[in-house]
Amino acid sequence: MRRAHLGETTLIYTAGLAVGHNWFGGADLTDYLRADLGIEGPLSKSVTGYAALSAESQRSLQSGQGSADILGLSGGVVAKRGNGDQIKLGLDLGQTDSTQAPSSYSAVGLSLDYTRAAPVMGVALAANLGVEARDYAVSPYTSSGRQDLRLTAGVQATLTTIDYMGFSPVLARPPACSMIK
Repeated sequence: MRRAHLGETTLIYTAGLAVGHNWFGGADLTDYLRADLGIEGPLSKSVTGYAALSAESQRSLQSGQGSADILGLSGGVVAKRGNGDQIKLGLDLGQTDSTQAPSSYSAVGLSLDYTRAAPVMGVALAANLGVEARDYAVSPYTSSGRQDLRLTAGVQATLTTIDYMGFSPVLARPPACSMIK
């Protein structure tokens, strides 16, 4: 991933390209190619805006399993409070097209993240909330497609007073609740 200033401006761009291979239990699953492009910059003294575009092509190596092309667009704002705490509001749009029709869907998601700047008794704290709606035009379960709604909430605590070779333990609780309409 490359991250640098865009010319002499305060804007920062990111660009990345990844080639990879996935497997599970010794079985080859997919090969993939992914490209990412993003930009971020200050909107005010304490607020930064960002936008990113991603494209991924996954090719299945398993017979009967679908390959997929995935496009994503995300954007949002990050605000720093006077005490250094950070609040992030994000919007994600996605489209997955698969050779297996029931795996194709469009998605829209909204997320809210809060990160406390100062540790509390040696513990760095963060929390998040999210909602994502997916629309599957084709479903093996109904003749009218399927709509999923996923709600997420998570809390993360990093034990900053414990350090081993630059790593600190992280306690996380990211429960999720999914509903199918």
